[in-house]
Amino acid sequence: LTLSLAAVWPATDTPLRHTRPRARVWSLVIPDPVLESRFTAAAFRSAYTPLVIFLAAWTAIHLILAAVYPAVRDTGVLTALAGAALAVARWRANRMADQQRARKLFGAALVVMHASAWAALLLIFRVHPPEPRYCSS
Repeated sequence: LTLSLAAVWPATDTPLRHTRPRARVWSLVIPDPVLESRFTAAAFRSAYTPLVIFLAAWTAIHLILAAVYPAVRDTGVLTALAGAALAVARWRANRMADQQRARKLFGAALVVMHASAWAALLLIFRVHPPEPRYCSS
């Protein structure tokens, strides 16, 4: 079975209208490396606006939570800063000429951000383990 990528993604359309690029349906492998490069670059570029809007909303919500609830002030501000840092990293990646390299760099930034957040959370729980609270009724 094959799937015509041009029907789903306009960036994969070839100049020759009678030949359409094909991908394997079950594995989603694009056999042509040039076509795969164009496809992933177009997909990465088209995801820019929704991701930046999401990260901006994420940052605003966590800043509001930090301002309203003092108990979550530190984590709210740190989470908002992480969202803003990812938005800036994505903005910088979108401006790069080589979108394949930009995709890899942004992926690395995303992995580093998540790994550092988990490491910080584990360190906090190691230093200050959560204690059960008993309510008297």
